[in-house]
Amino acid sequence: MSKSAGGGGYKSKFLKGFGIFFCTAVFSAVFFGSIDYIGHTNAANSDVSVDIGQVLSMRVTKNNADITELNLDVDPLPTGRFIKDHLSVLVSTSNTTGYTLTMADNDTNTALTHTDVTVTDAINSITTTPSDPNATTMESNFPTNSWAYGLGDPTSTAQAFFRIPLPSAADTIKTTSAAATDDPTQVTFAAKVDTNLTAGTYQDTVVFSATPNYVPRTLTDITTMQQMSSEICANTPTPSVTETNVPEVTLIDVRGKDGTGTIENPA
Repeated sequence: MSKSAGGGGYKSKFLKGFGIFFCTAVFSAVFFGSIDYIGHTNAANSDVSVDIGQVLSMRVTKNNADITELNLDVDPLPTGRFIKDHLSVLVSTSNTTGYTLTMADNDTNTALTHTDVTVTDAINSITTTPSDPNATTMESNFPTNSWAYGLGDPTSTAQAFFRIPLPSAADTIKTTSAAATDDPTQVTFAAKVDTNLTAGTYQDTVVFSATPNYVPRTLTDITTMQQMSSEICANTPTPSVTETNVPEVTLIDVRGKDGTGTIENPA
């Protein structure tokens, strides 16, 4: 609370709010299809194969509308007032092995800082990590003048909250194993503030990153001799000498017109 100019009473010191800005980073988002020409000695019968790469896209939404920031207004109390709000990160991918979604701060300062650079007050990140089995931060024990993120049911008072990770140690917040369209991940941001903070707007930027999951190709993933590579050979495990069930793979030499391996009009 702050004393009024008249000296006779007290009024609330209003914290205008805090804003969280979002950057979305899509790694290897679009792999352009390549056209490989597999020629015969008879050029008129050349085969063409088109390799269409996986596509990955991502957007951040709230109430079904795309957003680039999340704003929360709070009227603080002397003992601290807790506030939270959530958004959805929607990822679409044609990658049959799914994607991995991570989140981290945009820089090494994980605090919400005042938009007025002359104000030194800050809303610091909590310290609880997702891997800490002995510490749980919830609404009931949320530290004052701190902020954090949480996953899961945003309406639950038992929702767990975690520190805002550094860019060098981003948190993996979801991993999938199949293609998807607008696959949602709900992320909650929360803070608890008291009247000791300077009124105004505090903000920070977090980055959501989506990456297609890579599964190394082996001999069982190809059908032609022309697809063979040193990488595929290295990725294929060698059966032991005592192995009784050794898998067999038949590869076709597509240089022949009928795919039998016969070369037409040999020179």
